[in-house]
Amino acid sequence: MNRNRILGYTFVAAFLSISIVGAGEIIFHSLSQLEDRLVSVRNERITQVQEARIIMRGVDAKLDEIVSKLSKVEGMVSQESDEYVNCNKQKHMNNNSEIPAGSGAK
Repeated sequence: MNRNRILGYTFVAAFLSISIVGAGEIIFHSLSQLEDRLVSVRNERITQVQEARIIMRGVDAKLDEIVSKLSKVEGMVSQESDEYVNCNKQKHMNNNSEIPAGSGAK
């Protein structure tokens, strides 16, 4: 009976060893797949970030171009506004320097 018990324990130990090794292989395979997926996702994100940076450089260049054009327009509007104000001042000064007829000035 002792011998049967030893054989039984040996069988159980062998079965558990095989089960543990099998489970370890399954876990290792799952972890390998997970690692591959994580690397893939990381590479996708890196690509997306690089593409976003390229797009942002283009947007920055366009914004710089727009700001430059707006500055030119602002300068032209400011110059025309100054000319308009100066012209109105001159008209006002000319109108005030004339003495209207019949004003009683002698």
